[in-house]
Amino acid sequence: MTPIFGDNAAVTKDKERHSSMAETFPVCTIDFLKAHLKGLYTPGRMAIVMVVLAAMLAGHVSTSWHASPDSALYMGLARSLIAGDGYTFNYAPHAMVPPLFPLIVAGEMKLFGESYLALNIGQAVFALACVPVAFALLRRGFGDDLAFVGTAMFALSHVLWRYSSMVITDVPFAFFAMLAMLAGMWAAGARKWLWAKAAAAGLLLGACGLIRANGLVLLAAVAPAIWLGWAARRRIVRAAGVALVSVLALEPAALWKAYVATTSSEASSTYYDVSVLAKPAAQMVRAMAVNLFVDLPREMSNMLIGVSDIPIVLNWLLPLAVLVGCVICVRRRSVVLPVAIIATFCVMALVPEAKSRYLLFLLPGLYALAIVGVTAVVRRLAGGLRASRVDSQRIIAIAVIVPLLCNVGHNLTKLYQWRGDSVPYGHRIGKRQGWFEASAYILAHNPPAEDGGRPGAVILARNHSVVHYLSLAKTVPMKYGGDIESVGLRILAEPG
Repeated sequence: MTPIFGDNAAVTKDKERHSSMAETFPVCTIDFLKAHLKGLYTPGRMAIVMVVLAAMLAGHVSTSWHASPDSALYMGLARSLIAGDGYTFNYAPHAMVPPLFPLIVAGEMKLFGESYLALNIGQAVFALACVPVAFALLRRGFGDDLAFVGTAMFALSHVLWRYSSMVITDVPFAFFAMLAMLAGMWAAGARKWLWAKAAAAGLLLGACGLIRANGLVLLAAVAPAIWLGWAARRRIVRAAGVALVSVLALEPAALWKAYVATTSSEASSTYYDVSVLAKPAAQMVRAMAVNLFVDLPREMSNMLIGVSDIPIVLNWLLPLAVLVGCVICVRRRSVVLPVAIIATFCVMALVPEAKSRYLLFLLPGLYALAIVGVTAVVRRLAGGLRASRVDSQRIIAIAVIVPLLCNVGHNLTKLYQWRGDSVPYGHRIGKRQGWFEASAYILAHNPPAEDGGRPGAVILARNHSVVHYLSLAKTVPMKYGGDIESVGLRILAEPG
């Protein structure tokens, strides 16, 4: 039978080694995949993946805005930075989110103005830049061919495509986080320029912490990698390397926290303060259990396959496959991706509503580890049952092709809906165009003061961040309950 991946010689050689490899199984699973996928990667095929991704990204780049409260917050903070008002939003200091992404958005606005098109292009560029970084990250642990498979699945995933259409931190954070993990691997395996590479890893980790607070979790993955990678050196040198990376990673976040301590706004509390410290211990334990055993497995399956509403039992199959892949990698002394995944899951257990976008930066590794895990389990079952007719190549192909088709189909469906609903210079989804129309009315009848100060009227609104960004009015959030049309606006105080 003609093999799906690789050549006949590689398959025959693998079958001859099968019995002798049983004792080292499942560590040899990655070598098995390297043999079967050999020759799959070529620069031309990677270029095709990039072109397909660029075409999909171009489909949702437009002059409309995928408005959301988070997006409005980042764009509002960027506007304040350009105006010289510092980190303020809604006419008050605001330090709930770390500062680097608003700075990036401010740079784009400074160059191109408050253009939805320019901001959308910026997010698409970050998405494209993630692909070569993901490939370089995976190839260090899995080789060129499996790295190509994981990278292609990541590039065509609905998660990357969807969140590259929104001006939020997910895609830029994924770029910096993967770059930081890659720098950590380079530093761990360095034979020269040790300190420069370790410093670069630390600085990139620090940048991750300034985009998202949970970016510092990656330090738990990079520090052990450097300690293990420098095993041939004296302990004092290994400790100094870990200390250098840790200091450079933590110092930017510490300086930001010092700034936050100087602000008095209620919006200066962090998500950790709101989600963890403000809740009773019993409530947090229940929330963590639900996140770990229900929400996270469901979100991971949805993220990898592109299909939601899978039974809870089936949702656990992919996480278990990833766990098997993590064990195999750790046994091969490749710790960065496994530790990053485990540490991130522990932190996400504290998040009230775990979402797949929080795992975007791990998605290439999750794909590769899931393939390794599925292959290891199938080969173990085939060997235990002596099932000679089990075609491991075909199973690998199915494990790759089915998610690819589901993700691409998901992307094309959403693209068709968005292109039909989006309003130029308005909302990406037409049914929310009322936000723009109501905000334009408020701006016309409640303009800012002549000195640039806030308008006189205070607006009570659902999605008050979006309304504030569009209307420049002082807004306060309206809690759920009651229905004031679709937008939910009410004037609390007239001027004077």
